[in-house]
Amino acid sequence: MGDRSTADVLRHSVLDRIAQGGAPGVEMRIGFRELLTAVRRDIEWLLNTKCTLPYDLTHLPETRDSIVNYGLPDFSHYSGSSPADCQRICGLVTQTLRRFEPRLAPGSIRVEYLVPTERLSPTARFRIHGLLHVDPVREPVVFDTEIEMDTGSVQVKADQ
Repeated sequence: MGDRSTADVLRHSVLDRIAQGGAPGVEMRIGFRELLTAVRRDIEWLLNTKCTLPYDLTHLPETRDSIVNYGLPDFSHYSGSSPADCQRICGLVTQTLRRFEPRLAPGSIRVEYLVPTERLSPTARFRIHGLLHVDPVREPVVFDTEIEMDTGSVQVKADQ
């Protein structure tokens, strides 16, 4: 890569550039911290989006990775105190991130269920591990994630 710094080559995502409207004077280059903040925000948006298709599309395999399946299913029938339910949620979050968050290397994504300290907590806690892969950055990242089981609201925090 020569002697270019990370801030010289990292840029805002296409969505952020469109949202900023290409306004004159807006800095398009970003540092690692800004990149991590944007990835955290986008993961939170993805996990807060509910995919509630009223029909079965399994006979249309192309739809699996399409925008019609963007987001997570409704978790209102899951229990945050049930290890089995939380393991299912881990699998769903992993699949969703592999499909819709291209900045994390798909094979690196691992979602870990964090056993609650309170017996009947309304919040399920998870830790997302992955490898942030945005040229030239290849950096392990961790996001602590909380799902309010009664509302389905998801909060994601960067653990860096």
